[in-house]
Amino acid sequence: MSNVIKLHGDPHEQTQTLLPWYVNGTLDTAEAAMVEAHLVECAECRGELQFESVMGRQVGGLSMDVEQGWAAMRRRLEAAVEEAPMPTTARVIPFLRRPVAMGWAIAGQAAAAALVLVAFGSLRDAPSVAEYHALGSAGAAQTGNLVVLFRPETAERDIRTLLDGAQARVVEGPLTTGAWVLRVDGARRDAAVAQLRASPRIALAEPLDGNSKP
Repeated sequence: MSNVIKLHGDPHEQTQTLLPWYVNGTLDTAEAAMVEAHLVECAECRGELQFESVMGRQVGGLSMDVEQGWAAMRRRLEAAVEEAPMPTTARVIPFLRRPVAMGWAIAGQAAAAALVLVAFGSLRDAPSVAEYHALGSAGAAQTGNLVVLFRPETAERDIRTLLDGAQARVVEGPLTTGAWVLRVDGARRDAAVAQLRASPRIALAEPLDGNSKP
């Protein structure tokens, strides 16, 4: 394979690092054989393989045109919400905190969009959280009831202004996906979601429990 650092040490860590390239078929024969041998004996990595396969399909389906990519993401997200309930906060937050594998760091905004899309639309197709062993603690982030993704050109002062205007408190963020987990008083959560969605600086604003009004 090309442009991949050769790894040494723990086969488990090697396999998790190489999985994106295994999924897209760019590993050399020896590396692919090493990954396959480890997958036979490691349930966690088999779960990661399923996740990477979902991720690969989502990234591959995104337009490289930024505006078209965001529009497509929104349409697919809305369709996914209609098909099945959104995952619980306990599933979404650890997912959004996951490091972005270098194998998928190919399109900047598109990769971030895919991660958030998978979290809200396709995570139900991946293994349950119980199958992952290092998703992070169920701490303060799970008190959040709203997740937002700012457009990358948004200045820090504009982020502060938007959050203050929505009366939103930052619980965690930015995560490795670029998402921010926020807390808004329950009585005005729907209003905050609508207000944030109306801003051209917001790429995505969604309630974590999926119960906001359209």
